[in-house]
Amino acid sequence: MMTENDEGRRSRVVLTGAEGTAQQRSHSDHVERMLRAQLRGVDGDPESRESAGRRWRESDRTAYDKMRRRRAEIADDLGIDAGVLCPSRPLWGAIVSDPEDADALVCEAGLRPWQAELLRDDLWAILEEERARDGDAPA
Repeated sequence: MMTENDEGRRSRVVLTGAEGTAQQRSHSDHVERMLRAQLRGVDGDPESRESAGRRWRESDRTAYDKMRRRRAEIADDLGIDAGVLCPSRPLWGAIVSDPEDADALVCEAGLRPWQAELLRDDLWAILEEERARDGDAPA
């Protein structure tokens, strides 16, 4: 639903871009796309914040905590921040995606080759251990 105020802003954005320099037009195009996206979001259904359509199992939560601790240990050894080595959020999504092997885990977490080299084996071992402990490996 677009209000009068939204329409006024939209018109000013379009006019500014049409009359300005190429850089201003580029900025204006970006603003126009952002405004359209926001307006679609007002009328659209809410999106799920979870990466996948299932709830976390207890083994997922335990594996996530252990993975974050192991990541922090490796980062400390390297002298870098744990979030630089691998942010926490991608680990969450990777676990819930129910990866079938270490390569799938790395892919779902979006790890770069240097990150994968440092983390793949440790993270996969943690996930397998927790799945085996609770007997809830993906079907």
